[in-house]
Amino acid sequence: MTEAQTASETANYVLESGAVMLGAAIIFVMLFRKLRLGATLGYIVGGVVIGAHVLGLFLDLVSLSTLTEPGIALLLFIVGLELHPGRLSGEKLGEVSASRALGWGRARRDRPRR
Repeated sequence: MTEAQTASETANYVLESGAVMLGAAIIFVMLFRKLRLGATLGYIVGGVVIGAHVLGLFLDLVSLSTLTEPGIALLLFIVGLELHPGRLSGEKLGEVSASRALGWGRARRDRPRR
């Protein structure tokens, strides 16, 4: 197989996967809005359902990293836009702090060792 054929197959895989992700995002966002839940939660649940660990639709994650990494950055941006610090009560602020602490701990645990 030539390098051009490999590049073409990878491009086709990324485009097909992107179309499936976009379709799943639309379906889950519509469903979550009908349930009066946030669109961001729909994106997250949709990603979990179609991801490699539940349905296993995407197994070549290295090829998709060019598509998924900017998507994660945009998702975090959307979450930041929807989070209103003024609306956080003392309890919710504690939950956010606990979530940050757990995320930090997991990042430290999962980091590559030298």
